[in-house]
Amino acid sequence: MRVIPQEVQELKSVVAAVLDPSGVLLEANAGFMSLLGKSPARRIGANVALLFSKPAFTELAAARTVEGGEIHRGTLSFLGADGQVLELPGSAWRTAYGICVVAEFDVEALRKSAFRNEAGAFAQRELRYIEASLTDKLTGTANRDRLEQALMVETSRVRRTGLPLSALMAGIEGFGQIAEKHGKAADKVLARFGYLLRLLTRPTDIPARFEGEHFVVLLPHTTLDQAGVVARRIDQALTTQKIEPLDGPVSATFGIAQFAHGEDAASFLKRLQSAVAKAKKSPGDTVGVSTD
Repeated sequence: MRVIPQEVQELKSVVAAVLDPSGVLLEANAGFMSLLGKSPARRIGANVALLFSKPAFTELAAARTVEGGEIHRGTLSFLGADGQVLELPGSAWRTAYGICVVAEFDVEALRKSAFRNEAGAFAQRELRYIEASLTDKLTGTANRDRLEQALMVETSRVRRTGLPLSALMAGIEGFGQIAEKHGKAADKVLARFGYLLRLLTRPTDIPARFEGEHFVVLLPHTTLDQAGVVARRIDQALTTQKIEPLDGPVSATFGIAQFAHGEDAASFLKRLQSAVAKAKKSPGDTVGVSTD
């Protein structure tokens, strides 16, 4: 699925790109590719974070999201193919699909184009529409499609860089009984848990609804021990929640695993499921660990 609208794909008067949180270029239009030049280090799939000079890409990735997911509005400085810094008016925002950037590359050409004033706004509307299609409406987390897309990107990065990738899976305990006894209140449980997952994880982490009452959080650049800390933090927060009209606190069972060299995304998910099952069979510990 392409994120950048067709109307923007061939424009050289607009710079448009989608990058993952580490700076790997996932998609770019003609304007951004012309800025990159012909260097093999500057292509789709390459890490182009160093091309962003002000703000630096690390600043964009760490920026707090405001209304509409926007993380920057104003001048964007890029290092062009000729080594010169280009200062372009534009904006950047965070979506479920990645960090999106749109800027004016050639202002005079943009003024002559019928698309001139709509390019950035249209791109943002389209990207936000795609973000909505990849978000679970009830919980605010990513949906299963977004999770599978993110797994492809993150596992590919592990193979390329060797940096760790871990994940946790969580299942709400007794959810069937909650739904049977309290009906619609079960939706409140899911929504609250989704909120906690988003609140207690980093901007670069990807919390997603896996299926039913089960959720997965991808944790890039995270070891197995660090994933255990995250799981227990979420577990502790969940037990403090009071959700009407439930009589007592909600609990969950967690499984954690670190992506292993040579495995694929499907086997990684199966190991997470096995880790959850392991925790269910181990009274006194709500976090199961897969070390296979």
